[in-house]
Amino acid sequence: MTGRGLVVERCAFGAPAPTRMSCEAAALLGMSFDDLEVGASREYVELALAARTVTLVTGPSGAGKSTLLRSVVDRATADGWRVIDVGKLKFGEAPAVNLAGRNAEGAMARLASVGLAEARCIVRRANEMSDGQRARLKLAMALERASRGKRMKTLIVADEFAQSLDRTTARSVAMSFARAVKREANVCAVVATSHDDLDAALAPAEIARISLCGDVYVERGACGGEAADRYDIEVGTLADYDALAGLHYRSGRPASVVKTLRAVDALTGEIAGVLVVAMPTLNGAWRRLAWPGRYDTGNKRVDARRLNHEVRRIARVIVDPRHRGVGLARRLVRAYLDEPLTVRTEAVAAMARFSRFFERAGMRAIELPTLPRDARLLDALEHAGVETFRFATPTSAWRRAVEAAGEEFMERELRQWSYDRGSETARFRERREELWRRACRTVAAGRRAYVQG
Repeated sequence: MTGRGLVVERCAFGAPAPTRMSCEAAALLGMSFDDLEVGASREYVELALAARTVTLVTGPSGAGKSTLLRSVVDRATADGWRVIDVGKLKFGEAPAVNLAGRNAEGAMARLASVGLAEARCIVRRANEMSDGQRARLKLAMALERASRGKRMKTLIVADEFAQSLDRTTARSVAMSFARAVKREANVCAVVATSHDDLDAALAPAEIARISLCGDVYVERGACGGEAADRYDIEVGTLADYDALAGLHYRSGRPASVVKTLRAVDALTGEIAGVLVVAMPTLNGAWRRLAWPGRYDTGNKRVDARRLNHEVRRIARVIVDPRHRGVGLARRLVRAYLDEPLTVRTEAVAAMARFSRFFERAGMRAIELPTLPRDARLLDALEHAGVETFRFATPTSAWRRAVEAAGEEFMERELRQWSYDRGSETARFRERREELWRRACRTVAAGRRAYVQG
């Protein structure tokens, strides 16, 4: 997608041929059809539509934005481009993760790229989502389709872009979409809106402004500013964390909190995100890979003293859904790393594997091997013919395993996993359901740590 973009033929309609009733109306207004141009004139608009860019079409309602957009689609189709119209995408009954990619990990990464890095959103259907979440999901679907056949010139079009959303959500959706488009080779986008507050968020390469009279003026170059500048990162309190805690997939406060940062939307004064720093846990297999020999000397007292003196843990990073997809999580992490409490920082997170904000902030990712006890239980479940995706429905998974391998076999393996081998059978069975649910949550989850220092 290089060189010349598209030259779009645009019909500018004048007054229609007069009828008796329109003449009566004109006479009542003191207007003469002789003073009006009758028929249609043609004009041409050239748009660059370079790869990895967004073109913004803006102007008041009724100025002709949709007409110009249709002309762009017709011209691109005639030139052999693939066109994806966001407005025509259908959700169906499938959950979000099924709509955004061909495999779970790729779909989760795609959803994260448009601000849907939330466990609840990934497994929900569109009819269970908010308007803002559905808008993000449609953009993820469009980007997923655009990623197929990467050698084709692909145009994503969105009329009335983010029109029905509150303005905070609209700006965040715009920024996350623009960032995602810039990562796709041979893909560009044209969005149309009558709102005048999205220039900075979209950072378009060109803006086609349409006046109320229908005249089109194309501005090219560095349009818009840096939307992320509207957030102030400052020291917060646990009250700031409590305000957003319900949005995190892990309930409860982290233990031993030592610092809180918050991101404040300078336009509204609202808390947009929060980061919580806590003391490190005593056990962490990743430290042997990150800092060999430093915290595994064999002397537990020395190791604990060094940990408490040298390491702090980023325990939570939460962003309000209306502000997701704009890089705010990365900015919070980067703000802490610029002025850390200790020489080393660590974090362990599941969702960050797909949104990658720790790595973008400068931390190093460490893949952890499967623990021996997890590997043994996984092997037992493979023997019983239970696939790992069934761990998401523990009751059904247990029933399948027992039907295939027997209750005694499964109880023995679960005891082995839980280090509960010596307890009485009656006592174990009281805890069996709880232990099994815990196993389902952990044995197949990808283990990744992040470190710096």
